[in-house]
Amino acid sequence: MNSSQHFKLSRSGNTVVVQFEPCPSFDPLDHQQEIQQQLSASDYADCPNIVVDCQAIQYANSMFLESLLQISSIAKQREGKFSLSGVGSFLKDLIHITRLDQRWPMFDSVDQAIQSF
Repeated sequence: MNSSQHFKLSRSGNTVVVQFEPCPSFDPLDHQQEIQQQLSASDYADCPNIVVDCQAIQYANSMFLESLLQISSIAKQREGKFSLSGVGSFLKDLIHITRLDQRWPMFDSVDQAIQSF
């Protein structure tokens, strides 16, 4: 992970795990483009399922939700599933207020999310 990235990707079977690192603010333009490019890379292009690990996220806003929407649409295009893990109370409230909790399952851990697929 280089200094411009605040996330890392890993693979578990046919699932990509996007793990966000702690950062004071969220710039969706940088993150969205980089995440989309990395998800399209040959290491991850054949993975239909995506889990976003939000454990390090202390604060989120509509720009972060927009990025989650973009990532979830990639999973949908691949005919895969999308879920969140490690969602803190602030982010959970934001997701609930926007009713995205009706679209995205949330799990305590990445392993639980992967096992749900």
